[in-house]
Amino acid sequence: MAAAGSIANPADVVHLTHDEISDALRAATPLNFRLTVAERAAEIERYHGVELPPAIGTQPPGPPPDNPGLRTLTKFFGVQPEDSDDPSVLLGAAGSAGVVRGPAKVVRSLADADKIVPGDILIAETTAPPWTPLFGTVAAVVTDTGGVLSHCAVVAREYGIPAVVGTGFATAKITDGQMVEVDGGRGVVRIISD
Repeated sequence: MAAAGSIANPADVVHLTHDEISDALRAATPLNFRLTVAERAAEIERYHGVELPPAIGTQPPGPPPDNPGLRTLTKFFGVQPEDSDDPSVLLGAAGSAGVVRGPAKVVRSLADADKIVPGDILIAETTAPPWTPLFGTVAAVVTDTGGVLSHCAVVAREYGIPAVVGTGFATAKITDGQMVEVDGGRGVVRIISD
C-alpha cells in the first residue's frame, strides 16, 4: 500500500480497518488513505497524555454480593484501593510479604526494561509472563492493577521479593529515581524522597 501511494509509510497500515485494507488491495487504482491515517494518528496523540480514571460509573451501594466466582475474580483482578491521607503513601493489596527500600523505575513496556538494575523497585501498570525475568533483578514490584492471585503477586512470592499490587496509579505518581519503601505484607508503598 505504501509502494502504491495509498499510505505514506508501511507502518501507517495500523491506522486502517480490515475493510479499508481489503478495499485498497482489491482496488484497480490506488486508494488514498493518507488523510484518514493522519486524522486517526492525531486522535491517538490527543489521548496520549490523558490520565484514565480508576473506574467508570458509580459503585453500587453496599457490599458486593458474596459468591465464590466473585471472590475469585476479586483475588485475581483486585479491587479499587483505599485512598491514603498521606500523599506520599499508596495503598494496594499485599501481593508478597517483605519490606525493602530502593530507587523506583517506572517500566511501561518491556522495551524500557533495559533501565532496570539490581536493587531497583519495578513500578509497572501490570506484569505478564514475559516480564518474569525482571523479578530476578529487582528488589520489589509495585503495580497499578491486580490482586493477590495476579501474575505479579504469584511470581513475586515465587522469587521471594515484596510486591504491592492494585495501587491504582503508582505509575502516575512515582517517577524514576525516587526512593520508595515497599511493604508487601501490609500493601503499602511509601515515597521516601525524590
